[in-house]
Amino acid sequence: EVLVGFLIGGSARMLFAAVTFMAETLNIQMGFQASAMIDPSTAVQASPVGILVKFLALSIFLLLEGHHIIIEALHYSFITIPPGFQHLNIDVFAHLVKSATTIFEVGIQLATPVMGAIFFTNAALALLARVAPQTNVFVLGISITILVGLITLMLSLPYWSMSFNSHVQGMFKDLVALIQII
Repeated sequence: EVLVGFLIGGSARMLFAAVTFMAETLNIQMGFQASAMIDPSTAVQASPVGILVKFLALSIFLLLEGHHIIIEALHYSFITIPPGFQHLNIDVFAHLVKSATTIFEVGIQLATPVMGAIFFTNAALALLARVAPQTNVFVLGISITILVGLITLMLSLPYWSMSFNSHVQGMFKDLVALIQII
């Protein structure tokens, strides 16, 4: 029973692992990896943008009633798997590995707008460095990259919440599939 709870919780946690992966990817792209501080939710070092993105994801998760989905999956597990059940199917681990690959897929999908904007910003700064070599593009590039990254992150939040909504809804299907495999 405890193992079933760990499996349900771990499967639900994969969505937030994807958000953490996205946040760390954006931190590197935007230049925030040096400004790390302690994240109060995980007690590890994270940048301010990473902490902001994780709390935004948690807020969206709660607004989309994701916690109700987890409770429904837990209820479904008690209906499907009787208490005291001793057998564990080995296919559960294959399902978890398959689900873990979605961490990178979802993380990159959520980070794509900001990464694209930063890529084009760096390309424009490289062109500026070739056209006007006397300008200090390195110092200029740090502030422009941060500004473009934050503005793009702000503008991509509606897309991000729609994508996150589809993944939260898919999480229930994934949890039901996991419970049926057990």
